[in-house]
This record gives sequence, C-alpha cells and structure tokens, in this order.
Amino acid sequence: MTSRWQATIDPRFNGALCTALVQVCAVLLLSALLLDGGLGFRQSLVAALSYLVVVLVVVARRPLAPTRHDLAVLRWSFIPICIGVVLLFAMCS
Repeated sequence: MTSRWQATIDPRFNGALCTALVQVCAVLLLSALLLDGGLGFRQSLVAALSYLVVVLVVVARRPLAPTRHDLAVLRWSFIPICIGVVLLFAMCS
C-alpha cells in the first residue's frame, strides 16, 4: 500500500532530496559548533529556510515529471545559497 505523499510526487526526487538533506544537516551541525555567538548558525538557518523555499517551488511546479535541471537544482543549490547568505550577512553588517 502506498501513502498519499508517494503517489503525488515522483520518486526521482528522493535521491536529490537525500543528498541535499545530508548537506543541510552537515552545514547546520558544523555551524552550531562554531564559537561565534551563534552568528554562523543563524546564517545557516537562513540558508536552510531559503533552500526549503526553493524545494517547495520546484516540487510544486512539476511534482510528477521533474526535469534533469529540477533534480540538479534540488541536489546542488544549497551550497551556493549558503555562500550567498554569508555574503549578504557580511555586506549588511
């Protein structure tokens, strides 16, 4: 018996989202260990939430037929988002 969630989203998303989940967890864990008063962790949380918005947009656009580009964006866009958030925080402070 399949759940409703599995029936409404293509299984090809699983690999891309698992790779991204490992990246997000690693960055959050390592940034939580920094002794900078929580600034790095806060930046990582902003990046993770931004990435979550990207995931929701991509999955909402084509839940049953993702393109190779969609899967690549889901798999590899977290690190560039992290870099962008860190640069944005640096420019604003």
